Amino acid sequence: MAYLETHGVGKRFTLHERGGDQALALSEVSLAIERGTLVAIVGPSGCGKSTLLQIMAGLISASTGEVCLNGRPITAPPFEVVYVFQQYTKSIFPWKTVWQNVAFGLQNRKGLDKTTLAVQCAEYIRLVDLAAFENHFPWQLSGGMQQRVAIARALACQPDVLLMDEPFSSVDAMTRAGLQDLLLRLWQEFSLTVVFVTHDVDEAVYLSQRVIVMSATPGRVVGDIPVPLAYPRDQLVTREAFEYIDLRRQLYQRIFPSERAAQRQVA
Repeated sequence: MAYLETHGVGKRFTLHERGGDQALALSEVSLAIERGTLVAIVGPSGCGKSTLLQIMAGLISASTGEVCLNGRPITAPPFEVVYVFQQYTKSIFPWKTVWQNVAFGLQNRKGLDKTTLAVQCAEYIRLVDLAAFENHFPWQLSGGMQQRVAIARALACQPDVLLMDEPFSSVDAMTRAGLQDLLLRLWQEFSLTVVFVTHDVDEAVYLSQRVIVMSATPGRVVGDIPVPLAYPRDQLVTREAFEYIDLRRQLYQRIFPSERAAQRQVA
């Protein structure tokens, strides 16, 4: 049995506050994700990737089907799961320092005494290379550093599952590469199960063991492609490998027809 599963998940949204017409965002999405794996989800813009991730997190409910964690249906946010938002401003408190933001997760999840709290908080800040900035507020940090704070706070909760919704899309290319390598290091060090939503096909191939491809709206799974590239991965060597380039091609071939179909529907 897979650790995280979706069974025939569908989602409809009501288009008006008073009811009436509905839009189908997801249709019959079934996935099985093994514990300790890193899986990326890609697809055309608006295909329901983020909606699926929110359902997996228990933040919103499915209209049909169900999500299970270790065999248990998810009906509310599970203790074992932490969600990292696309906008880091939604993941951290602007009025708290780096230390206070990371400590928040520990205080609310574990109820530690002050000494243990200080030791563990310092360790998670060190893991994301922010030890020199623990007394800074988010507005004093770059975007990439703020996202590191969000990751440190997520890790401080000691989750089994990390759900990440395009977490690196708002930073520059150099910072993004550094955050990608940080995620890979932490994923392996903590044996996390990671589901990573991204628009970036290159990012999906570089990070993951497996890429799920979704169709245009309503989102369905149209591809499940293994990524047999060895770890550790390297920003130069991995991206130049023939297997990497071939996987990129396969993914683009699956995504672009879906995008063209969506454009025809709009037209």
